[in-house]
Amino acid sequence: MIQLDKAPPYYPSGHRDCLAFKLSHGDMVRRFGEAHRRMDAEDGEPGPCEYWGYRVDDHDVLIVFHFAIPDGPEAIVESAMTDIDRLIDVLDVREIVSWRPDAAM
Repeated sequence: MIQLDKAPPYYPSGHRDCLAFKLSHGDMVRRFGEAHRRMDAEDGEPGPCEYWGYRVDDHDVLIVFHFAIPDGPEAIVESAMTDIDRLIDVLDVREIVSWRPDAAM
């Protein structure tokens, strides 16, 4: 399981979509532990979600796991970090990245 400092599981200031990856919910829990927060009525998400919040290189990182999207479960990573490769390596998701803003997948 990933060993990072936890951060509040909310969208961080100055965030943007940094990357996406596909995992089953069971694999998310095995990799990141139990969700730090579950979606509530205030979140305004398009469907059911769970959230994990971490601190990486002085940046808050939010992982949003979407249970029901057209192409299957997917996690979106939100942060103000600009070093996408560093983020991928720290989260150990290189082999499962399905999207990143700086490369056509």
